[in-house]
Amino acid sequence: MYKAFIGNTVVDALEHLQCVRFFNGIGVIRCGAGDAPQGIISYDGGQIYHVEGWPEFPEGEYETVQLLEIDTDEYYEIREALDSGLGVPVEPETPEQEAPKTTAQVLQEQIDSLDSQVKLAARFASI
Repeated sequence: MYKAFIGNTVVDALEHLQCVRFFNGIGVIRCGAGDAPQGIISYDGGQIYHVEGWPEFPEGEYETVQLLEIDTDEYYEIREALDSGLGVPVEPETPEQEAPKTTAQVLQEQIDSLDSQVKLAARFASI
């Protein structure tokens, strides 16, 4: 099960993915994209979305969604909210966290700090 979202707004919840692909030779989008999907069909079949990271559609305007795998409880919670029309669930924005510093980075910062202190001390000693 998956949720599809644009930015931080959930736009769909899908029990399974129905992948699609644009066929240049005949100029149509068809289900069953094989190993080269470009998008998915919405839950109700009324919308086609391009999926971020997949090849772009060569023609047409399709909103790009991100997909995230979800559990059964979250799927039914989102489906209920979307089907009721009471509002689309919004994902909380999570601030990007800095990666923890490596030992080498911490030591380099300490060396830089000590170097600055030595240079400052040398300036005062020469006065």
